Parts: sequence; C-alpha cells; structure tokens
Amino acid sequence: MDDLAEESIALLADAIDKRLETHYEYTFRPLRIDHIYCYITVMKSPKVFYIESIHIRCKISEEDSERYILYYKHYDTMRQALDIIKEVAATYKLYNGDLVHPDDYALMQLEESIIPYEPDQQCCVCREPTQEQTLCRHYLCFHCRDACVSKKQLNCPVCRQFNVVKYFHIDNYLLNNIEYDVVKQIRLQRNMYYLDDSDEPEDEATEQEPEPETLQLSIHNPITPSSDEYERMPIYYHHAPFMFWWNYRRNY
Repeated sequence: MDDLAEESIALLADAIDKRLETHYEYTFRPLRIDHIYCYITVMKSPKVFYIESIHIRCKISEEDSERYILYYKHYDTMRQALDIIKEVAATYKLYNGDLVHPDDYALMQLEESIIPYEPDQQCCVCREPTQEQTLCRHYLCFHCRDACVSKKQLNCPVCRQFNVVKYFHIDNYLLNNIEYDVVKQIRLQRNMYYLDDSDEPEDEATEQEPEPETLQLSIHNPITPSSDEYERMPIYYHHAPFMFWWNYRRNY
C-alpha cells in the first residue's frame, strides 16, 4: 500500500474515532458488495462493525422487523476495522444470506459436489441452488430478492402473496438477526437512542393495492353540487324528497 493510501486510512480512522466520541455509531455511504446494496456501520460499544442489507429486512417478531445483517466483526482499533472493511467490500461473496471470504465461498461450493442441494432448493427466478426463502416458503436467492425489491416488485414470484419478498427467510430458520448475541447488543444500543420507530428510517416501501374511486356524503361543511357533480351522484339521490347537502372526496 502506498504512503498516500496509508495516510488517507489513518486520517479516516482518526476522524471516525473523533466522531464516536459524541455519537454511538458511524455509518459509511451506501455501497454494493457482491452486487447487493449495503450499509456498513461501526459501533462505539460494543466495538464491532456490521454490514446490513439496505433493501432486505428480517422479521424479529410478528410485528417488528429490521434490516438483515449479512456480516459482523469485532475490532480492537479503528485502523484494524478499516482494513477488514476494505477487504470485505472488495472480495467477499454472498452465500445463503452470509458474506463470506472468497476461500470459504469456494470451499462451500465444493461441498455441493458431495452434499448436493435437494431438487426443490433452487431460486424460483434464476434457478441457482439456495436455502433462502420468502415468508411463504418459496425459494428465492438474495441477489434475485434484492433486484425485485429495487424494482418495487414485492409480491412472491410464485404464489403472488402480498409484500413478502423484502423479508428474508431461510429453510434452516437460522436468521443472523436472531441467532447472533452481538446483534441483540446492537439492537439494545439502538433502542437506547431511538425512542420510537419514527426516529429511524425503515425503508418500508410496500406495494399498495389500488382502491376504487368512492363517493362519500357528509352533512358537515356541505356544499351545493354543481351540475356535473349532480350527474355523478347515484341515481337514487336525484329522486330524494329533498336536496341533500353533501360533500365528497375521491380516494386513490
């Protein structure tokens, strides 16, 4: 590594350490790792950094969800954390919901030659082997899932169940956000700083089913209908024994 790069990393490490004197975390700009949009966040306490998907979430209870964590690592110094982050961002690959070292990725692919996936364990979009599923238990790999959510295609590609693609699930039920103790510590720290869900952006983009145009009558703040509005009223109002004072609004 040349002297200029060394100096830049040292300056960044000092700047993040200084930021963490008054903040509990530092989040890098959004980036793509193995074609997946991610956030990298460094925590002050516990001394750990983690990488989470921007688009894909994980159900931690029936009511609550959070961004799915793909990787985490403890660190001793900020310089050490930055060196690891640089390597992970440049070389790591995604395998069944985890970012793994390229050597481990190659080894797990070799395992498939003697421990093959079951016939139904293949992504319903790209047909590659995977253990990852939708909430309705249809197989969908992380790359195809991320692409679907990026395009606001949130319904299951197989059964069309509404708004399930953005929630990560895996057939062995080992979800990083639930299994890792360090993630529970991160969640505890976040809860200390965020008093309610409105303080933390959740990117809860959903497909909204269109509602039919409706006509609502009200006796409050009435107005006299114009001739055009009169024609759009239901026919039985035309023959009412008295003129309704009414108002309406269109819902979409």
